Parts: sequence; C-alpha cells; structure tokens
Amino acid sequence: MNGDKIFTKKFKIELAVLFFLFAVAILVLRQPKECPIFAAPKTAQEYHNIAKNLIGQKKFKEAQDASRKALLLDNKFAKSFMDLGQCYLEQGETDKGIDAYMQALKNIGGDVSNKEVIIYNLAAAYERKFDADKAWEYFKKAYEMKSYLTEDNYWKDDPGLIVYYVIHNDKKGFFEYLKNKKAASVPDIEVRLRLLKKNLYLHRYELVIADSEKLLKDYPDSKIAYIFEEFLIEGLTGIGSYGTAMDKLGKLLKTELPTEHIIWANEMTAYIYYLQKDYDKSLASAHRAYQLGFNLPGLRRKLERAG
Repeated sequence: MNGDKIFTKKFKIELAVLFFLFAVAILVLRQPKECPIFAAPKTAQEYHNIAKNLIGQKKFKEAQDASRKALLLDNKFAKSFMDLGQCYLEQGETDKGIDAYMQALKNIGGDVSNKEVIIYNLAAAYERKFDADKAWEYFKKAYEMKSYLTEDNYWKDDPGLIVYYVIHNDKKGFFEYLKNKKAASVPDIEVRLRLLKKNLYLHRYELVIADSEKLLKDYPDSKIAYIFEEFLIEGLTGIGSYGTAMDKLGKLLKTELPTEHIIWANEMTAYIYYLQKDYDKSLASAHRAYQLGFNLPGLRRKLERAG
C-alpha cells in the first residue's frame, strides 16, 4: 500500500510538472516575436528581414519601425532605406519615399540588382508627382539597365506604356503624355487606377473587371476612359473570356487613341489570338503593331516557337 501511495504521489508530481511545461510552451508560442522571450535582433540585416515580413503583411507602420531600428545599428544599410521607401510610397507619402530611395541609392554600392529596383521605384515615384524631368531621367536609367523596362515586358507595365517613349527616346512624347495625364487626373481616379494595376499584377482578374466596369460607369466621359477599357480587356483575357475581350478591342480600335495605345491594342489582339492558337491571325495583328514602328520581340519569339 505504501508503495502504491508513493507511486501515486510521484505520478501526480510528474503530471503537474508536465502540465506546467506545456502551459509555458503555449505561452511562449503565443508571444509575438518582439517579446523578450525571443532573442532580440542584433543586426541591421535581422531587422530588415523582419521589415520585409511585415511589408508582406501590409503592416507598413510596423515595418517602418523595424527599418529605423536597423538604421540605428547601421546608418548606411541600403536595404532598410529601400524598405522605408516602399512603406512611404505604399502609404501615399511620395516625397518621403523619394528621400528614402535616394539614401538607398547613395549607399547601395555594387549591388546591381537592388540598384535597378531603386532606380525604377524612383522613376515611378516622380511619375506619380508628374515631375516629367526627373521621371524621364530615372526611367531612362532603368531602361539602360535592361531589367524592368524591356521590349519583352513593356505591354505588361503601366497602361500608359511609358516604356514606349523611353525605348524610342521620345522625350517630347513622354512629356506630353505626362502633361495630359496630369490634366485628366482626378484624385479618385488615380487611387482606383493604382488599385487596378496592383490587382492586375496579382492576377485578381475578377476584381480588375468589376473595378474597371465601375470606373467606366462613374466616369463615362473621362479623357482617359480608354485606359479603363484596357484594364477591362486585360481582366477578361485573364479569366479566358477571349471573345468578349476581342469585341471590346475591336470597338476600342475604332476610337481615336494615342499611338502607343493603338500599338497596345494590336499587340493585345495578337496575344489573344496566340492564346487561342490562331497563329496566322496573331501574326497579322502583330504586323500591324510592327507597321506603327514598334518591334515586339517577346511575341515574335512565342510565334516562332509555335511554328
């Protein structure tokens, strides 16, 4: 009997210890990573990693705090300046974003890959401010680095097809484009176009269709209504509604469009025919774009591979 009592008491003690350890483990796992239970970051790189994770979660304020802590440890750490720049731009603080990216550019050294990202984001930030001189300067630099702005991906980028002007060194055309964009700019439209572009990039085609149709309904007489139509066509193409997309492209081509948008419409037509495996019609539409003075090597290579 005494042996049984001793065994039972020992078992209860061991069980209690197990429950205590289990409870501690649960508490530790539920703590945020900033909790002192976890080792605090010791380097700028570690804070940068935290900031990137927070940016991915759209927690821009928290990401800014992590980036500032990184810069307290290393005031020339370019990646944290890049994180700050992205946070500011995402929150609409363009001037602060430009300042942060300028610091990043100053300290990036020989990191060519990140230097390309910085230059492209500076170009986009200046475009947002309608600063034609600076936007042109940095878009040209981005194109010269052959990373973001290339003949292969130009049509996927901004609906304004900025790279068309850059590739052709058409500074006058670029300035006119930005001037017209500013004149037609309505704060509500600008915000909604940025959201459309983001959703298109993320392949959220249903949202792109719904939002572009809403823009067309809200601003039927806008000078840039054709851009809303372009987004709608891209969304329809994304979900495989090729027939509807082609109908809208046909109607769009009957309207008065800037040259670069005529090129876009012809290439989009060629691209849809390509997706439908109608290579003869795809080539014919591509040739119409060629005749307007723009070479489409990306689509050309696809067609060549298709035979």
